[in-house]
Amino acid sequence: MDKIGISSSAFINQSTITSVKFGSSCTFVGNDAFKNCKYLSEINNDNVIEEIGHGAFAGCENLINVNIPTAVTAIEACTFAGCKKLTNIEIPNSVTKILSEAFCGCESLTNINIPNSVNSVGRFVFQSATSLVSLSIGRGLDYVPEGICRGCTELKSVTLHSGISVIRAEAFGDCSALEYINLPRSLAEVEYFAFYGCEALKEFKAKKLVTIGDSAFLGCASLTDFSFTGRLKSVGAYAFYNCKGLTSANLSSVRSIGDYAFAGCTGLSSLELLSLEYYLGASAFMNCGNLTSIRLNDSIEKIGNGAFANCSALEYIDLPDELRVIGSSAFAGCTLLKNVDF
Repeated sequence: MDKIGISSSAFINQSTITSVKFGSSCTFVGNDAFKNCKYLSEINNDNVIEEIGHGAFAGCENLINVNIPTAVTAIEACTFAGCKKLTNIEIPNSVTKILSEAFCGCESLTNINIPNSVNSVGRFVFQSATSLVSLSIGRGLDYVPEGICRGCTELKSVTLHSGISVIRAEAFGDCSALEYINLPRSLAEVEYFAFYGCEALKEFKAKKLVTIGDSAFLGCASLTDFSFTGRLKSVGAYAFYNCKGLTSANLSSVRSIGDYAFAGCTGLSSLELLSLEYYLGASAFMNCGNLTSIRLNDSIEKIGNGAFANCSALEYIDLPDELRVIGSSAFAGCTLLKNVDF
């Protein structure tokens, strides 16, 4: 016997529908079934629906509350994207996966709890949910999904469980109100642009961090406390670009530093790069105007172009014995530099 339900695009772009009630025999809602039904504000499903297709309620701008049935196991891509008035969503424990952009642009959502049952989450699921204040991610995930809260400008609280090992690209990009995030000890990697533009972020304490991707903390101007044990190995290009509040960074275990990684970090006063291998990135510490002392690993062979340009407080540097190349303008603008041992 065929399943009873609503086929794909059945009511797409219908501007007269204001409410929908699903009967007890209806088991599925097809792809784009109610997409762009702009005046749909109420759904009564009596907990009978088993499948909801991708984009099924996308663009339903007046939809306020949705009860996801307990038989549903997947929230498909863009299912509720653009539901601007949706204020509350409870994800049941039956759900195991949430696909990309499922709630993208849901501007009125305030709190989200992803239950332990969810073991797969796509990209940009809550992107531009501009009223979202808190996010909790359950134990079913060992990663923070890519772009999950990008552009959530009111996000203030993030709860991560102890098994998270990686924060993926753009996860919290432009979350300009985010001040603190309680990080698990298991965190080993922060991918590119993960926290870019988090202007209010004040501290980041990760005990087992190994890798920081390109532009991961770019523009985090309030970041003052960045601490970890000596496991960090790689800092990507522009990782802390213009983090002007950063006053200290334990880089003693770091083996590679990308171009412009700490450029414009005017609060830094001293550096110890004792594990750096072969090459220091171009303009890596450019415009660090309060940097007075530097210790470099003996194995460094090349200092990139502009690496310490405009470090106007730098007076002395002891260059490594293995150094072969000093790049163009590496120390340009270091007006107090008096002694160089090479």
